[in-house]
Amino acid sequence: MNAHAPNPTETTSETGALPSSLRFREPQWTGQFLHEAALKRTLFFKGEGAVPRSFTILVALASKPDRQANTDLTRNGIAIIDNDNWRIVADRCLPQPSGLKGASREQRHLFNELAAMDWTEFSSFCRSQSTYRAGSPDLDNRSAVPDCGDAQNQVQLGLRGADVIDDRTDFVRALHETGEYNLPKTSRDGMVKDLMMRQSHKVRDTRMLSWDVGMNYAWDRSGRVEGGEDLCSSFDTKWEHELGDNPEHLRMACDRAVAPYVASGFNVFELGEKAGCELNLGGVNDKFLMLSSFGELDMGFSNFGELREKLNGMNTEDLVNLWTTVRVLDTDLNRSNRAFDVAWELNGIRSSLEENWVLEADEEVHLAMA
Repeated sequence: MNAHAPNPTETTSETGALPSSLRFREPQWTGQFLHEAALKRTLFFKGEGAVPRSFTILVALASKPDRQANTDLTRNGIAIIDNDNWRIVADRCLPQPSGLKGASREQRHLFNELAAMDWTEFSSFCRSQSTYRAGSPDLDNRSAVPDCGDAQNQVQLGLRGADVIDDRTDFVRALHETGEYNLPKTSRDGMVKDLMMRQSHKVRDTRMLSWDVGMNYAWDRSGRVEGGEDLCSSFDTKWEHELGDNPEHLRMACDRAVAPYVASGFNVFELGEKAGCELNLGGVNDKFLMLSSFGELDMGFSNFGELREKLNGMNTEDLVNLWTTVRVLDTDLNRSNRAFDVAWELNGIRSSLEENWVLEADEEVHLAMA
């Protein structure tokens, strides 16, 4: 790289000791070049490979060759920067005696012409300049098409977003598209980081990924639920008293709601033979559902370094299945969903009780009429 700064395209608001008589607006530094904010543009040229070739052009009004030097208003003109190789291709193109009054009409015109050039015109212009610096292979070799751009350098310069590798399976992608579960595009490294941030609890000396399945918050305990059995409103008060007198009804509903998850070989969407889970209730008052194993892997860990080692040691298929399972459980066990599941079980319990209550009411009527 032939720039005098570590990054020739880095933009800062630093202006240093500039003359108070400067007559241009919004001064910015890009590397060693001082310019107006509006007179800078990024150019992209489609070439070899998926990443387009990238250059920055600007109308420099002054230059500061190094940090100790003074700002030199005589070092002005068009500057061309190779973003992919972090190097200055040419500078002081069409200079004027001083940049004190801002960009000249001729400089602005050339700037706009450069922005509209195709690859052949642009590369030819670069090589024709007296300040041209060799070092960009496709320019030096007069290549008919530009080389592939450097994605990493462009990401660091803020010219493109970081590409995210998608290690999800087709099934997981399709499941995400339904909107029912949040399973976004991510790489296996992203999955490991996500799993490392999951909630976990410690039982005795072992920590496990966990989910809060407690029902200690306000939710509808009327026994009514969308899609459930029809209930008789005349029994509302009786049901309320029944719940107060017999707390085992609520405990039974909670147990039934969580039963599918603690069943042997629980497997989200039957992801695969090796995707079976062992989930156990633990923590204070068995409030947490804890992942003790996944497939043949013991999911207990003594510290997060051990968890990271386990996750990194998994093959991608198993890691994707684990990540998917955890994400699905995040949704299935959120407050609204588990409140619905328990309310569904309460609906069944109340419906059965009401059948008996109706019979008891009929018997009382018959006895009264006898």
